[in-house]
Amino acid sequence: MKCAIKGIALIFGIILIISAAISGCSVDDTAANSENGGNSIDDSQETGSFGGEGKEAVYYWPWISHGELLLSNGTSSGGPDLFESSPGFIAEFSPGHRFSGYLYWLFDREDLLEIEWADLAFLVERYESNEWISTAEFNFYMEGLTLSPGEEGTIWFDFDQVNSIDGFTVSIREARIGIDQDSDYSSEPINYIALQVEMTADQAP
Repeated sequence: MKCAIKGIALIFGIILIISAAISGCSVDDTAANSENGGNSIDDSQETGSFGGEGKEAVYYWPWISHGELLLSNGTSSGGPDLFESSPGFIAEFSPGHRFSGYLYWLFDREDLLEIEWADLAFLVERYESNEWISTAEFNFYMEGLTLSPGEEGTIWFDFDQVNSIDGFTVSIREARIGIDQDSDYSSEPINYIALQVEMTADQAP
């Protein structure tokens, strides 16, 4: 009888130990979950956009690299020379971006000796979020470019022409006519009309 009681007591004790162990693990897991509950990483909360919400990326592309400079004698040049011109005019203009420099259109010598005016025309495209929005045509008519008889070398003409369309501003402050001028890129003398050009994409409001 005593052996049976001892056996029952032993079994009961084992059951209590197992129950306590199981219960302890449950409590520890609950506590761990409680501690980590406020620090869990939720990918759905990692949202946001660079540059602020609701802002669209606006930029301009001026095609002055293909700008045609037409002279009064009917001669034209289809774009500034890439080597002689100041670098940086072929670029994507985001708001605030600015270019200032001289662009050189090359001609034959005789084409520059008897002219009265020059007319520059080129396009500027506007984009928003990489989508084409509009195209504006810029035109600058420059008169009084006539050289005096026998006048050669480099001759300066002052201008103050500004044109602003749809948030893009272009100005021409000066024109130069060069006859038989030395070049860093050509073994032969060059003849040109160089324009001092400024281009600016206006800051977004």
